[in-house]
Amino acid sequence: MMVKDGKRNMDKYDLFHAALAEFQPLGISIRTIKALADANIRTVSALAELTADDLAGMRGIGPSGIRHLRKYLRSDNAASQLQGSALISVRFSRVSLTGIDSWALGRKGVVSRAEAIRQLVAQALAAQPGHGQGRKVKIL
Repeated sequence: MMVKDGKRNMDKYDLFHAALAEFQPLGISIRTIKALADANIRTVSALAELTADDLAGMRGIGPSGIRHLRKYLRSDNAASQLQGSALISVRFSRVSLTGIDSWALGRKGVVSRAEAIRQLVAQALAAQPGHGQGRKVKIL
């Protein structure tokens, strides 16, 4: 099955891996991630648009999965991901991804590769002339 995603067709394998990259760092079970991917839900913002009835109607998501997803969506982490942000796609080399993952290991508040990239970009922007040393730049 091919799903049209912008200019690119995504097969079920791509959909699953996109959802896996987004949701696995949040502690969501593989079974629930697979159910979300099967429903073409790959981002926190797409997940936030679903109702409890939508989730209950999805094959592969049980009461425990629904509770976990609702708890996450009520958290501060979900709120910060949803406010004033834009979804972009970026391709990194394996060397860059290894460097990002190494940087993120052991850092407090870094729960995903996406969060690590946001923090690295914020640090780089804060170090630019005109931003002032030590000034915090918020990247959502």
